[in-house]
Amino acid sequence: MTSLHERRRTKADSQPDLDQVEDGTPSSRSSNDKPRRVGRSSRLALASRSTMILVFGMLIGYVAIPMILVEMNAGDFRTRTVYVKEQPRLRNLAEAEAWDRIVADQKLLSMQSLPTPISPNIMKTPNVADHRRKKILVTGGAGFVGSHLVDKLMMEGHEVTVLDNFFTGQKKNIAHWLQHPNFR
Repeated sequence: MTSLHERRRTKADSQPDLDQVEDGTPSSRSSNDKPRRVGRSSRLALASRSTMILVFGMLIGYVAIPMILVEMNAGDFRTRTVYVKEQPRLRNLAEAEAWDRIVADQKLLSMQSLPTPISPNIMKTPNVADHRRKKILVTGGAGFVGSHLVDKLMMEGHEVTVLDNFFTGQKKNIAHWLQHPNFR
């Protein structure tokens, strides 16, 4: 009695070696036989073709198409003219005083918060150098905890951006910072 392992070995020995059969030659099998599996050399050829197609696609996507798009839009960039906004001309001394007052108000607003019924105290903000000032996003900044965090960060002189959907937060919690240039 032959073992199962020996039967498998004899069955494998009876099958032709697929690497020795060349592609494109007519097979001696009848039309009812199972289709022939792809040999190792054919798989390598398919893999190299796939790699070539991938490299060619990347070349087109990353080099050719951007070059074409830049050439198509190049005319737009050449015809644009940049206009520099001129300073408003002051007609008399009253306008000069008004302009100085506006500048002074902007400086004052950049150094403190506005008093509101919720926060009647004025909170001072230091003028921090650009390399020390951080840009910080506070999610939920109109809520109880978020508004206190915003107050602390603004009093340290950082630029604060608040993102809130006002589901539980209220705009009045951050109303005193709305006019400050470091608050968004």
